[in-house]
Amino acid sequence: GPVMPSLSDVAGRLVMPLSELCIDCHTSKSQEAAYSKKLWLHGPSAQGECVLCHQPHQSEFRYMLLKKNSVELCTECHAKRLMRESESHKTGDECISCHNPHLGKDSQLLKKDYVEQF
Repeated sequence: GPVMPSLSDVAGRLVMPLSELCIDCHTSKSQEAAYSKKLWLHGPSAQGECVLCHQPHQSEFRYMLLKKNSVELCTECHAKRLMRESESHKTGDECISCHNPHLGKDSQLLKKDYVEQF
């Protein structure tokens, strides 16, 4: 896949810090928006680390993602073996079949509790 430049490579070339840049337009993913609705933010979203999952300029995948599907993407950080121990995770479904990728009612980010708007 595409090689992401390090933050030091792009420092000084951005109009604002990367942690603020994406949410300048994507305001529904900001800490303020989530906290105003008493919602939990997924770690990368909370820290403004959008580029852990998204390619900001171009991608061959939907939503400008770095990987083809949510299982490939989520298991970059989340241990697949620990998820598979749960009965609900043995189906092989996409993570986003049940989980919101950015925010939710609590740390499980379940769609049954809150449906994220895009």
